[in-house]
Amino acid sequence: MPLKTHVLFFLSLVGLAASLPAAAAQQAATTPGASLQVLDLATAKEIAVAGSPSLRAVQDRIEQARQQVRQKQAAWLPSLDATTSLTHTEDAANATLSDDGDTYDAALTATLTLFDGFSRSYNLKSARYGETASVEAEKDARRLLIFSVAQSYYALQSATENIAIAQSDKDYNAGQLLEAEARHNVGAGSLSDVLNFKIKVNTAASSLINAEKTYAVTLTGLAALMGVDEKDFPKDFTLAPLETTGPWDSAPLVTEDLVTEALALRPDLGQNDAALKQADTAIGIARSGYYPTVNLKGAFSGSREDNARYEGDDFGSSIGVTVQMNLFSGGDTRAKVTEAEAARREALHSLEDLKLTVRKEVREAVEEIDTAHRQVKLQEETVALTRRSRELVEEEYRAGKTSVVKLNEAQNNLVSAEGDLVDARVSLFTAWEKIRSVTGTNLNR
Repeated sequence: MPLKTHVLFFLSLVGLAASLPAAAAQQAATTPGASLQVLDLATAKEIAVAGSPSLRAVQDRIEQARQQVRQKQAAWLPSLDATTSLTHTEDAANATLSDDGDTYDAALTATLTLFDGFSRSYNLKSARYGETASVEAEKDARRLLIFSVAQSYYALQSATENIAIAQSDKDYNAGQLLEAEARHNVGAGSLSDVLNFKIKVNTAASSLINAEKTYAVTLTGLAALMGVDEKDFPKDFTLAPLETTGPWDSAPLVTEDLVTEALALRPDLGQNDAALKQADTAIGIARSGYYPTVNLKGAFSGSREDNARYEGDDFGSSIGVTVQMNLFSGGDTRAKVTEAEAARREALHSLEDLKLTVRKEVREAVEEIDTAHRQVKLQEETVALTRRSRELVEEEYRAGKTSVVKLNEAQNNLVSAEGDLVDARVSLFTAWEKIRSVTGTNLNR
């Protein structure tokens, strides 16, 4: 191989090697979550809203509704159609007058609807209300997605905290095991204490395994809600620490104010309201069958024998008005009106029922956050008490004044209390996210 070829080959390899890290970095930059070191709730929500396939599907429905509006607007404009045809005629051999040959026809026709019983107006209104309903449906899907992400995120934080509790329990019992073995080796402690702490270490290890499994399963669920692949998260990423305070500490919640806010902001109510207005327009569309349809039609057409080389004399024009009115259709129009009126009543009842549901959801959420807040205060006190109790029992155990059973009980109480405090805090933050969801305020950035 010539030297020049060797040099070019070597330079190509160097260039390829240099481009690989840049390509990998570019791919990481475009992958949501790939560069995360600490994942907080706000970031999780942003990634989910930007990348959720289900939300993008709802957004595509908005475009469909927008195009339906344009279709209905087209009915107000004239339609222009061009037609052409070729007719070949071949008479029978014994025909008296032979008219064999080709006939070429061409026409340009314009049609404009002058009146159709207000059907076009109602159809356009209906399409616009449909677009509004699609926009509100997208907002509602976003509202529910944000709350689902919050639930999953706090469940993941709960799993993280439970891993830390299980690890702490394991470390504590491992330390007690070392001391028990040391005492046993010098004849100052019993073998039963050594075995007891070995069992406690294994029990804590089992709890740790279960907590890690829960974390893995919950992370998979959160990643799915965020619209990303779990494997795209960095191996060493962490969650933001579970907070200990929140907005509920600064001002009390006023239930009726929250109900009023929810009735004004909830997008599902906006969606149902648009559906009710669509039902109103459907009545007008049905009633248009009682009116005549008036069309203005003009045509410019030509015909020529034997060839398509048209000349001015081959063309003519016409203009006219067509009035069409149905006189009898077996009660079809009346049935359509009655059906539309029933559909309108259904839409109204659905809206009223949803308003009752919204009020109920808000009041329930307020009760949940009040209960969770009191539980947090209670569990914080319980953890402090059980930790102090464990310390005292541990001192008594080391002094030989109490049994290992009492120490086991004190440690179990502390682990249980710490787990209950985590559950209470997660419930409190989840209840706060629920308040924001049921009032529609979680859509505010």
